[in-house]
Amino acid sequence: MGQEEVLEIFTKNKDKWLKSTDIVKKLKKKSNGLVLVSLNKLRRYGFIYRRKTQRRHPTLKYRINMYMFKLVPEGYTTELYDFENDKLVEKK
Repeated sequence: MGQEEVLEIFTKNKDKWLKSTDIVKKLKKKSNGLVLVSLNKLRRYGFIYRRKTQRRHPTLKYRINMYMFKLVPEGYTTELYDFENDKLVEKK
């Protein structure tokens, strides 16, 4: 499994934020490690965005940090994204 299979999932779900566990389920794999390596490489090369979200654990009193990923549209870079409003900044 490589970056191509992970990138195919993002091209099918262009407007969705996906967690690594969602990608593992769509690939029907048991291990999360290979998916995380592929996501890390795709993020470094500028193909996907990464957003950090915090969720409160339902029974415990601490927060869980989760990363969500989304495909970068053509013609944009990762610097042109407004994560607070969840939208692309117009090109200048």
